[in-house]
Amino acid sequence: MGLVSTLSSEELAQLDIMIQLGCSTLQMSRRITRSQCCVRNYARDTMAHGSAKLTRRPRILNDRNKRSVKGIVPFFNRGNRKQTHTFQQDNAAIHKSSSTMYWFSTKKIKVLALPAYSPDLNPIENVWGLLARAVYHHGKQFQTVGELNDAVADEWDKLQSSYLESLTQSMSNRLCQVMQKFGGPTSY
Repeated sequence: MGLVSTLSSEELAQLDIMIQLGCSTLQMSRRITRSQCCVRNYARDTMAHGSAKLTRRPRILNDRNKRSVKGIVPFFNRGNRKQTHTFQQDNAAIHKSSSTMYWFSTKKIKVLALPAYSPDLNPIENVWGLLARAVYHHGKQFQTVGELNDAVADEWDKLQSSYLESLTQSMSNRLCQVMQKFGGPTSY
């Protein structure tokens, strides 16, 4: 769904009059051919209309992360890794964009074709689950985002490399079980 244009000055004037007359949201939305949500938002606070600032998330890919991504190509180019290694990602829409897939193809990096939202095939989901259980153990709640970040970092540092290795080693069994269950839920 695309962006909708803002209310015109003519529409605003019509809404002001209809609000004074006590018209319903449905009547107003039909009259100016706008959604009831749009009309309701305007009627809720007519003085604040159009004053909201657009906020954006900060970029996650900082300089350090960019260097890490660039380090993938030399890693795959060493020895015969292009033939023996396959890059795994969760196939969320953002990770499967045409520009991302084009980048992988130009670098000749094989990408494992997984369905999106398939925790049985993505061991990192087990890690996130383990972290969440440890962080929120006994119903623990946090007062600030900083406290939560510290708790996550502490639990991350406690992760055993043997646990991560066991997840990696379980991939062939995971794949077999998914095929045996015809894509249905598995014991992972």
